[in-house]
Amino acid sequence: MGAFFTRGATKQDIIKECLEPFDAANGGRVEVIAHSLRGNVLWTVREKTDKDGSKQRCIHCDVLKSHDRSWGYMPMDETVGPCYYNCPLKFLVMVPDPPPSEFVGPWREKVRAYHAEQRRVAAVRRSLKVGCVVKFNDDCRVSELRVESVKGGFLGRDEKEGTLYKFRAKDVKEVVPAEAVTA
Repeated sequence: MGAFFTRGATKQDIIKECLEPFDAANGGRVEVIAHSLRGNVLWTVREKTDKDGSKQRCIHCDVLKSHDRSWGYMPMDETVGPCYYNCPLKFLVMVPDPPPSEFVGPWREKVRAYHAEQRRVAAVRRSLKVGCVVKFNDDCRVSELRVESVKGGFLGRDEKEGTLYKFRAKDVKEVVPAEAVTA
């Protein structure tokens, strides 16, 4: 898969280009009916209207890239199984019957798993309070820490060694509230 660059184009120029309706090769028309920019990934739901009036929808992913002071994009749709999973969940509902492909089913499952993990991490962040104990996934250096700071990053102390660690919410497996720890 190659990328298409436009000399002197800005990121906004490329986004505008990717959202423009265009004529399909078979004489139909393709329009973007929904879009979402997530970092440098532009997700779109495209609706193709054939000459006979029949319509088909697909989820499209344009990876925006800069090179030598110009911007471009690498286009792909869900049938190739993009390696990006932050596609809005509502797009999966808008395109309920994708074309059959060995990549579509697994890709959609990874999108759902990505969003489930984002919700889990957000819940962990909300529950972190000074004094609570956090338990970590098995692949972390320490098994648990007592939280000492939640401002400007998460800090916790290993009570066995006395060492202070900075940690990420995504590595937390369980949060034990301070009330439960001291009781």
